Amino acid sequence: MSARTIVAIIGNPNPGGRTTTVAKAVGDAIAAAVAAAGDEATVEIVELADVAARLFEWDNADVTALAARVAAADVVIAACPTYKATFTGLLKAFLDRYGTDGLAGCVGVPVVVGAALHHALAPEAHLRPLLVALG
Repeated sequence: MSARTIVAIIGNPNPGGRTTTVAKAVGDAIAAAVAAAGDEATVEIVELADVAARLFEWDNADVTALAARVAAADVVIAACPTYKATFTGLLKAFLDRYGTDGLAGCVGVPVVVGAALHHALAPEAHLRPLLVALG
């Protein structure tokens, strides 16, 4: 039996909302599937709003450690609300810390919460390609 790490990074400027609820549900569902396969899994929720003021301090030790923790995860859930038909700048600013293949070895799961049917394109058209570029 091995332990799997699932990290949900929440790119919502308003922490604790629907995006967090949905990302936690996705993380719990993945953890249940991992458990059904005979492994253990932990789900960590990271609210990027809590580090937003430090995201552009490239030498900030806390944000650098957070980015390393995310990159070491087995599964990364990148979750945010739909903003201007795509994902939030907050999530993009965090993901900009990684170079090409910076998340290689992680399974990336895009989750975008929308309020209208036309928002359904955002995860596939915008967030998924970014996660693919990161590995």
